Amino acid sequence: MTDTANIITTGTGKEGLWPGSTFYPAQTIAPDALIFSQTSVGGTISGDGPVARIPYIKDGLDAAIVAEGTRITETDPDLSEMYVHTHKIAILTPISNEATDHTQTTSLIQAGMVKAITDKADRLLLQGDEAGIKGLALTPGMVEAGDINAATGLNPLLDAIGKVGDNGGSPTGIIMGYSTWASLLKLTDRNDRPLIATDTANSPTPAIYGIPIILNMQTPAGTILLNDSSQVLSAASQAAVATSDQAYFANDSLAIRVTMRLGFGVLRPNRLARLTVNKTPAK
Repeated sequence: MTDTANIITTGTGKEGLWPGSTFYPAQTIAPDALIFSQTSVGGTISGDGPVARIPYIKDGLDAAIVAEGTRITETDPDLSEMYVHTHKIAILTPISNEATDHTQTTSLIQAGMVKAITDKADRLLLQGDEAGIKGLALTPGMVEAGDINAATGLNPLLDAIGKVGDNGGSPTGIIMGYSTWASLLKLTDRNDRPLIATDTANSPTPAIYGIPIILNMQTPAGTILLNDSSQVLSAASQAAVATSDQAYFANDSLAIRVTMRLGFGVLRPNRLARLTVNKTPAK
């Protein structure tokens, strides 16, 4: 028999959720997962067994100066593949048929479920999880750029940009959590002036040295990731929402299911960098 303990119902004390004429503002609580903006998506596959084979060209391909009318020497690119396994993220919520009569609330529940899927996808990408997935913050071989604090200023970030650039990288985002960003904004120089300019701090799209700041709560605390999305190859699907009245037929209820599949790998780790903020004890 299906367990009814967790089925959402229109019980008493929930008048705000199951209204007669309560106004609901538009909900925008399902932002796109970072896997679509901070990686290069090579496609999607279905199933745990199949592997995404993402082709790429190794370094070393060189162009030449050729005189007018002379033959261009053939160059064979050094082609390779990255193998990416994907993992399915899923959430299932039963809801009574009476509750589905309130379409705005049903949409709100669906949006919340998509938000949960998005958060999980971001967590997997940035810090990994119990499935043995190593997130970007745990990538072996990336540039360890040190700690940003009152003594160092932003020099470690400058050094990181220089090092990954020398390694062939082109940073596309500086990823950190909100508390880490707050710690950066509090840092001042010897004259008690903020290291991060006020205009930058107040901007809805902040950037440092021309590189966009990506704020995401799933980034490990006190950690900054200097990312190059061209070096993070992925296979991912959009979040899919489905409903069914079969499994919970005896309860006169239906189930809402949201699923997403993703996997990723870092092509050249030395084109990414990791920094910390205020981790070095003050002398």
